Amino acid sequence: MIIGLFLTAMVLQMLGNSETCTQGGIDGFVVGAILSLPLLLLVGVLQTINLIKHQIAVLEASVIVLSTGAFLILTFNIWSAILIHGTPCGEPYTVPGQSLQPTFVLFSYAVVPAAILMVSIVSIGLAFSSKGFRSNG
Repeated sequence: MIIGLFLTAMVLQMLGNSETCTQGGIDGFVVGAILSLPLLLLVGVLQTINLIKHQIAVLEASVIVLSTGAFLILTFNIWSAILIHGTPCGEPYTVPGQSLQPTFVLFSYAVVPAAILMVSIVSIGLAFSSKGFRSNG
């Protein structure tokens, strides 16, 4: 279930990757972020709950690590442009009213997936450690 939610979120975020940035408009990126963020947050919460309950599915966590890594690579141009230029379009457009939109896109395209990646990596590490965690998958 978690893998399906994450892959659906990835597809929704790829809407932003099809944005043409006409006149600096970042609407496609924002739509991708709005549609995918609830799913990404749900994945993060479910992964964290599984980690806390010691119900670590190593295969599931491994697939999420690989998928998240691939996703962060695929969207590198978007979130790196926000960090460098302040807009996912890659050029310093200054459009009134967009001050929070690039931050929201960055949060959805980079911060939340990076957090999911970290939780999944910790899950895999703990599953294989000698701390008594059991693997359910």
